[in-house]
Amino acid sequence: MNVVMTGAGEFVEVQGTAEQVPFGRARLDALLALAEAVTGAFVAVADALGRVPGLQPAAVIRDCVAAVSVGVVQGQAMLDLCYAEDSSAEVDMNVVMTGAGEFVEVQGTAEQVPFGRARLDALLALAETGVRRLVGLQRRAREARAERVFSL
Repeated sequence: MNVVMTGAGEFVEVQGTAEQVPFGRARLDALLALAEAVTGAFVAVADALGRVPGLQPAAVIRDCVAAVSVGVVQGQAMLDLCYAEDSSAEVDMNVVMTGAGEFVEVQGTAEQVPFGRARLDALLALAETGVRRLVGLQRRAREARAERVFSL
């Protein structure tokens, strides 16, 4: 994980992932699509695995995974930023978590003003709330199908 802080202990950037890849602002559209892609891809992969003869999806899938964006726009913490909100955010983050609440990726940047630990913790809590909702929807989508339903 890469963490950049000011001398006063405020966060400027927090980035952590299993696979560190440098990126610039040009990847904004890709990052905004991350939450949708990760969250929807999990359901698609689980469905595909459920159709493989002789394969039990629960044997290869450890847990659900979902992603959200969070940020601070005009001083207000927000969940699921749209492009306009993200592009004007003082702080923006992308958070990927498992259904059990473990972090897969945390990427956050102080676009305008550094932020402290309390703001980071609040944004992570907001992200967790969003991920839990998405995981619930993922599980409902899987259960709604007549195919081989499994629980994680």
